[in-house]
Amino acid sequence: MRAADWAALFDGAEPGPEADQALDAWLAEDVRHVGAFARAQAMLVAYGDSMGGEADAPISNHRKITTPDRRRLLWGSGMAAGLAALSVGGVWLASAETAYATSIGERRTISLKGGNEVTLNTSTQIRVRDGDACRLRFLDGEILIQSTGRPVKVSCGAAVLSGADAQFSIRRQNAETVMTVVHGAVTVDGLQAPVRAGGRIDLSLETPVLLSPLGSDELERGLAWRTGRLAFEGETLRDAAAEFGRYSATPIVLADAATGDRRITGLFAADDPAGFARAVAITSGLRAEAREGRIYLSGPGD
Repeated sequence: MRAADWAALFDGAEPGPEADQALDAWLAEDVRHVGAFARAQAMLVAYGDSMGGEADAPISNHRKITTPDRRRLLWGSGMAAGLAALSVGGVWLASAETAYATSIGERRTISLKGGNEVTLNTSTQIRVRDGDACRLRFLDGEILIQSTGRPVKVSCGAAVLSGADAQFSIRRQNAETVMTVVHGAVTVDGLQAPVRAGGRIDLSLETPVLLSPLGSDELERGLAWRTGRLAFEGETLRDAAAEFGRYSATPIVLADAATGDRRITGLFAADDPAGFARAVAITSGLRAEAREGRIYLSGPGD
């Protein structure tokens, strides 16, 4: 299905869980699908505007998509030739959802109605429907949601989360998706009790599973990315190198398993893998070398 078809299908309504899952899969296939979907929505709204429809104010330099008056979107002979690819059944439709995405190393905060906010970390994709009820669909990457009284409902695969007066993050890496509550409480469909501050849930499984809780210091380190930093305390160099790989196209290559097993502690700029490697080399007695678009860390004798 094309981006225009998806934009028309999601016409401010809920087509059903099967359609939602199918769209999620299509968006996840290629990051370009997210842009194509957003452009299709924007074209529909632009046509609605030209016919007298109104759209909400931009949010973080993105046009928020609203549904124009359908009576104004009937076929016109002048529009049929140029924009026929966006027609469905002779009626022009627009979606009330907006797609947002960040590239590698990028962060973005989106202000929602009622004072709510969602911050996107590196390489993240979401869809937002910010009408009478704030609904957000998490597709990939990492987000931090701040709800200030107005409930936010989040769909993450088959899981549905809801939080009010709460701050919580969702992160997908490899095959694992974890929701962490920073403060307040978040309800999770399928769990009897809400998840409170420090609590974590593995959303990768068919039934959400509680993980070991985090202390306040661990929560703060996990959110250091909000200020463009990465915080480590006792993590292996292997894990730290993988984390830097989420923020930069310059990979850190470790010489051997022994090098990767070394433990590190410190606060580093997320967009400076070379600076991280130099600091680790100095404090751990390693050698850092940049060549051919990569950064190599090895022992002094290697």
